[in-house]
Amino acid sequence: MSNSSLGRRGRAHYVFDKDLVYERLRDLLGDRVNREEHIRHSYVGDTGWLTLYHAFKRIKAPLPDIVVFPKNAEEISGILKVANEFRVPVIPYGGGSGVWGGTIPLYGGIVVDMKLMNNIEINEEAMTVTAEAGVLSYELELKLNERGLTMGHYPASMFSATVGGMLAARSSGVASTKYGKIEDMVLGLEVVLPTGEILRTPVKPRYTGAVGPDLVQLFVGSEGTLGIITRATFQLHLLPEKRIFSAFSFRSLEDGYRSVVKMLSRVTPAVVRLYDEEEVMRSKFKTYTPPEGVRGALLLLIFDGFGEMPELEEKIAREICLENGGSYIGDEPARKWWNERFRHYYPPLSPSSNLPMIYGTIDVAATFDKLLKIYRAVKEALYSRYGDYQLQTAAHFSHWSKSGGMVYLRFYVLDPPADPEKAIKLREDIIETAIKITAQMGGIINDHHGVGLDLGRYMELQHGPIGMDTLRRIKKVLDPNGIMNPGKLGL
Repeated sequence: MSNSSLGRRGRAHYVFDKDLVYERLRDLLGDRVNREEHIRHSYVGDTGWLTLYHAFKRIKAPLPDIVVFPKNAEEISGILKVANEFRVPVIPYGGGSGVWGGTIPLYGGIVVDMKLMNNIEINEEAMTVTAEAGVLSYELELKLNERGLTMGHYPASMFSATVGGMLAARSSGVASTKYGKIEDMVLGLEVVLPTGEILRTPVKPRYTGAVGPDLVQLFVGSEGTLGIITRATFQLHLLPEKRIFSAFSFRSLEDGYRSVVKMLSRVTPAVVRLYDEEEVMRSKFKTYTPPEGVRGALLLLIFDGFGEMPELEEKIAREICLENGGSYIGDEPARKWWNERFRHYYPPLSPSSNLPMIYGTIDVAATFDKLLKIYRAVKEALYSRYGDYQLQTAAHFSHWSKSGGMVYLRFYVLDPPADPEKAIKLREDIIETAIKITAQMGGIINDHHGVGLDLGRYMELQHGPIGMDTLRRIKKVLDPNGIMNPGKLGL
């Protein structure tokens, strides 16, 4: 079913006595249960284009029936037991910072707002922090920095993303090349299962424990379909004493890409961002304005750490870039980006300020040998098929590992159809084109923004029929009544 029919989705599978459910929840939570319409309107979705476009065009979107504000795992357990008894859909909600429709209440039901669960416990001896699911990323990092510590996790959404949401969607921050993604940082979880049981995993150091499948990783990336994450323990690092910034321009993207691949076999920068020519020169909605006179591709590097190590790593990286045709343009471009990196995510610089323009991001990942080829193939297909709509793209490569990376390909349709149904369908077609090419060429169809509603229909392309059947069986065992965030992840 097309996402354009959000406002017309049926609720035949979820028929329940709203008044009775409301009263049962009031018995559990008192006045922390709300069903006033203006409150429910606050939970129609996330920050993705689909939600914002519906609001801009005043298209009716599904609302939750009830919003609850629990304070602990035991209260959530009670909520889920009521939901199971009456077969009520449940949607966990953190900061609403997702972009793929993961929190859209397709079938109404209960939205569980997690933000009252905001306790933080720092264990400096163990170098861990335990945070409840409603803690904002920015607040967590601020508390750690006050003690000279860091998670090294800096997502663009850190002012609104919560611990639970970041885990649910496999969040990644700009320094992931060195510090890893959220799934690399988490050591233990507390999860309320759909039946109301509370699972508490042991806290174990990363890469330890030959004790069978990792239950922590089962729930990371599950987007609220297998239960509600209520608490997590993460590994910590000392806050680096220095950062070294470095920037290079290249005549071609290939030269820059070759430099990065070679560099990563020798050093580990915290930040590696390689911008394509369109991002640097032509895109109307650039995420970064390059220095005057810079042409071609642009590479921004940031090294952090202690003693002489950051300077030594930068020296090695600089030699590699110069050997591959790069021109050193100083430290200011990278320093400026670091200091201003959040600005373009918010009005007036964010694409959302230009509605009804269609926009979106294809963030796909692959190994070194495939990533650049996928980028070229997707870009060529988008311009070929959708150029009549004044489509533009702008891309950068980041979130690298020792074997691959991801490309963050933004697309903008400057002349979209005026009819909402046609506009939404056009966006779906653009995304489908990119996703299918990525899957056919052996890439991963999403790197760190999750799947949600928009990408759910492509999960079988990624996992295959047997893989999806395995996921459905797990879902059925844990959530026999299908109450947890129905319609997401293709489940």
